[in-house]
Amino acid sequence: MIDRKDPEIQRYLEEELQKQKEMIVVRIIWQNLTKPHFIGPTQEDVKYATGLSKEEIRKIVAKYCRKLGYTSVGQKESNSIFGKKIPGAEVEEPNNAATNIENDTVDKKNPEIKEYVDEELKKQKERIAERLIWLDMWKSLLTSLSNEDIAYWVDLSEEEIEKIDKKCRWKLRYKVRCEQDRLIEKVERFRQMLKNAASDDAIKEEFVDTHIDPEILKAWRKNPDKYAVMELASRVSLKSDFLDGLHIREDEFLTLYPTDAELHAYHPVFKTEKVSDEELEEAYQKEEREQV
Repeated sequence: MIDRKDPEIQRYLEEELQKQKEMIVVRIIWQNLTKPHFIGPTQEDVKYATGLSKEEIRKIVAKYCRKLGYTSVGQKESNSIFGKKIPGAEVEEPNNAATNIENDTVDKKNPEIKEYVDEELKKQKERIAERLIWLDMWKSLLTSLSNEDIAYWVDLSEEEIEKIDKKCRWKLRYKVRCEQDRLIEKVERFRQMLKNAASDDAIKEEFVDTHIDPEILKAWRKNPDKYAVMELASRVSLKSDFLDGLHIREDEFLTLYPTDAELHAYHPVFKTEKVSDEELEEAYQKEEREQV
């Protein structure tokens, strides 16, 4: 059995992972240059998805645009292979000939090493695909990416991409729900403290991560119910969430709900408490286990 932590094996793995990232960038470049009216991922998107630095991406773009007869901004410099119909699969792979000579000690044909490296490469493909899909969910339909495009870039089947897409949609629903619940819980706790005449010091201690302007605090103290509804009005869509989260009746809610002018003039006190990527993944894996 191989030692997966062996420095030589790890060095070899890192090189293979890097080559895979570069190949994904090359495929994105190819599609940006050859697909009419195609709006692909931005440099920031690619940086986030692959973990490559801006400088690494810039070098890859410059290198492959030159090879294909284009400038780095996509302007054609001369006749090139784009005049011919060339399948995407024939895009030249990055040449990493200058590999560390120490990697000659790694038996790349060893089935265990090959299985380990292939496993890690597959995980990276799936991770990059998930990040691209996740970014795409927050964009306009006009710039939306297709699962077919993403499948081509990361070299996964459309069925595999569809599964990752479903995972991202589950995470998005969970994220929205969880962040909203956290906000409602915090607003309700604040409201109850004010209704119970908690001191300013007690409130500062409880909400140490939130700056509360003294004048805003005075306004909240006068009518904590109204301000609690106003705090949530632009960030909570379902009436039932107001009623359940603040424990108020429907008629009270309708009376307390702000006018458009009030809502426009109001500046929320509490920031949305974000759900981290780690929390999302953990929640998704828990959901998967419970479905078995």
